[in-house]
Amino acid sequence: MENERYRIITYGLKQEEIDVVKENLPKKEYEVLEYDTVSDLLAHNAAIYIICTDVLDEDEKMFFFSFYEEIDGCTDETVF
Repeated sequence: MENERYRIITYGLKQEEIDVVKENLPKKEYEVLEYDTVSDLLAHNAAIYIICTDVLDEDEKMFFFSFYEEIDGCTDETVF
């Protein structure tokens, strides 16, 4: 699917949690992608990001949160 408006990206979720996300999609057009690199999260657009911050090390947390501080909320995406 090419349209990032219907893309949900997950990071650090267990398979059972990903299954719950897939079972509760807001529309059938949504796709769920599982990423395993923090930099990939920032390189791809999505409507929703669901991130388990417990799996991030301190450098990854700082990298991720500094990105959102830098763009100062100029985004249409939702991050959980």
